[in-house]
Amino acid sequence: MLTLQCQVLLDPEQNQTLLVYTAAPGSADDEKLRLLPVLGARPVGT
Repeated sequence: MLTLQCQVLLDPEQNQTLLVYTAAPGSADDEKLRLLPVLGARPVGT
């Protein structure tokens, strides 16, 4: 589990919403978040 901050950016004219998730810089959660692109490319359970 990760503890993240969420920032919501709205553009009502374009009917779009952007969610930005961040972790506290230098935290263990920040390190885990940075590993997601690497680990996400691998099949789970192999």
